[in-house]
Amino acid sequence: MKIKASPYARLFWTEYQLDPSRTDYNIVFDQTIVGDLDLVQLNKAVNRFVCDHVLINSHLIEEEQNLYWVKNTSVSNLEIFNSSKNQVDFVNKPFNLELGPLYRFGVFQKSDQQYIFIVVFHHVLIDGLSFDSFLDQFSNYYNNTAIQKLGNQEKKIIALTNILESKILSNFEDSKKFWSEKLKGLPPKNELPYSLSKNKPNLVGEQRFSIKKSDYVSWTDNLNIKISSNNIFMLIWAVLIARYSHQKKVHIGYPIAIKQGKDFIYGAHVNTLVFALHLDNRTNFLQLIEHFNNDLAAVVNNKYLPIEYIIQASPIKKLNVGFAQTNLQDKVFEFKQCQADVNQLFNINIAGSELSLEYEEKEDCFNFRLRYQSHLFDSNYVKQIARHYINLVKIAINNPKQKIAELSLLDKQEYHQLVYDWNKTDRAYPKDKTIHQLFEEQVKRTPSNVAVVFEDRQMTYRELNQKSNQLARYIRKQYKQQTKSIIKSDTLIALCVDRSLDTVVAILAVLKSGGTYVPIDPGYPDKRIEFILKDTQINMLLTQRHLKKRLDKIADHIGIKSPSILVDDDITYHNQSVNSLSLKTKATDLAYIIYTSGTTGQPKGVMIEHKGVVNIITYRISKFGFNDSETGMLFASYVFDGCAAELFLPILSGAKLVIFNKEDVLSEANIRNLIENQKITHVNMPPILLGAIRNMKFSSIRRIATGGEGCNKHVFDYYKDILINDYGPTETS
Repeated sequence: MKIKASPYARLFWTEYQLDPSRTDYNIVFDQTIVGDLDLVQLNKAVNRFVCDHVLINSHLIEEEQNLYWVKNTSVSNLEIFNSSKNQVDFVNKPFNLELGPLYRFGVFQKSDQQYIFIVVFHHVLIDGLSFDSFLDQFSNYYNNTAIQKLGNQEKKIIALTNILESKILSNFEDSKKFWSEKLKGLPPKNELPYSLSKNKPNLVGEQRFSIKKSDYVSWTDNLNIKISSNNIFMLIWAVLIARYSHQKKVHIGYPIAIKQGKDFIYGAHVNTLVFALHLDNRTNFLQLIEHFNNDLAAVVNNKYLPIEYIIQASPIKKLNVGFAQTNLQDKVFEFKQCQADVNQLFNINIAGSELSLEYEEKEDCFNFRLRYQSHLFDSNYVKQIARHYINLVKIAINNPKQKIAELSLLDKQEYHQLVYDWNKTDRAYPKDKTIHQLFEEQVKRTPSNVAVVFEDRQMTYRELNQKSNQLARYIRKQYKQQTKSIIKSDTLIALCVDRSLDTVVAILAVLKSGGTYVPIDPGYPDKRIEFILKDTQINMLLTQRHLKKRLDKIADHIGIKSPSILVDDDITYHNQSVNSLSLKTKATDLAYIIYTSGTTGQPKGVMIEHKGVVNIITYRISKFGFNDSETGMLFASYVFDGCAAELFLPILSGAKLVIFNKEDVLSEANIRNLIENQKITHVNMPPILLGAIRNMKFSSIRRIATGGEGCNKHVFDYYKDILINDYGPTETS
């Protein structure tokens, strides 16, 4: 026997040729049977059912570019398992379309008189419209109920295939052109926001929900435009996918029954069409309905073209979202002396999509089911999608002229949770104090503790405080001489120094003087330094002896005439008082301005207030349990936003800060030695360098803060117990 296959079987054949191991076209019946199940009778039912149905007992072959059904060489018996294990393997085993069989029947015994009965078909044999008929038929075979004669199946199938081929060929080129135009500009796939579930097998999960008929009718009473519930539900599903994927163009695959094949229970007599949604910021739901209605007749006229050719005529590479009006598969086998219940673990009647919305219409409600690949979506995430869908159905129908982009997906409870409950982030912290105020308070608590270390030099908290006080007074004095006025809040003072103790002294001195520091890397090209000085209109610059000549030249070139202050020439300010200065700064004043890299245009100065830094540092001290027994490290350049956290976390908590020099940060060996020799407890380092020192056991390290780039899995696994995601210190301040 050789019967020409329906044109709609070609899709499955092509997909199989591309990937013979794929299993997402496995259609599954999964039910628990309780009672006196007769396994011998069940096996007889399998054999009778398979032998009586030509297509069930066939596989596919291709000859001279034509696809044919060919009878299997034998009938596969019922598979019996003595435990409930191995169900996943049974369900997920791929079918060989070229050899067959394309069905499996299995019984897994859970206990005495309790069984799991699983039937698996390849989708080329069966679809959602076949379910009730199959359940009734197979139950009759088991119960020895009279079976209706099926007649000459081969003749009917050949006649149907000829009709369908004629329909397709008569409009083939026009249909390809129609779909090519209709699907123009669509993305290769819908970029779904996956919520990946680790270590889950590739199974299909489901989430059920309902909409009351009475609610739906009340919503649509004032819609004043004719459209079926099926089309409304599909439109809103497409809108939700667009909102979730942040795409203005999305596509939805949906099955459409071919009326000529309605009498054929088995075999691929259902085509899949594509609904294309195009949104812009002005689109409203009423406009979508009008466009859909205008397009409907043309879609119907071109519905026969098999989905394989539709996809070929489009930019679509993967049709990963589906929609269907179907039977939700709640019907059960009715075996005599047994009770059956549907299981939700493997029950699959529409396959091939990553995420699909199915619904059925009942007398009093619409029942929906979200089907999803469980390794791609977490069940709680799918519950959220279901909630958002119901909300969107209600709000879109009730507000058809409101722009789609403005329709809220949230119900009152979720809105309150997102806007209010999750934003209850207030914590008590010294929000009215400045950075240098908190530093001076720490000096009083731990005056003799070592505050900063650089190479073979170090300073205690008392020494650092006194020296920064002296420099701060000198800055005020020089500023008044140069400008004939006192330093006011947010006065910008540039720093251009190499890594050293001078770095910390200069930063604290600028803050204590009442100014705002603007860090400049000495390694910058002259043009970038010139740009920052011009952009900030700076008239005071702190630097070091070896940099003075170059910086004076740059400053002079742009008209800055005031001499630079040498941080490392303490003779010039050593006669200033070591006592704390009067406070000129408020928590809302600027602490520093850091310039961006300028990779997307001109560099921009990001302005950070004292209270922002105090906020994030106070939080970290509390979160990490950071105290005066710690040793931190200044690894980042001070022109990088991460430096603020590295610098202020230790010196506002009485801890020791170790400054890495320029050579140290480029040497893996030096990094290791410094961490080990200085007994550093709190490490700040980008992931790439963590990878370089991986597998090194440092007894002192309590935690590692990292950010700025993706973290290698091996690095993460090695340090995961002490690793902190430290990305975005400026944003979080």
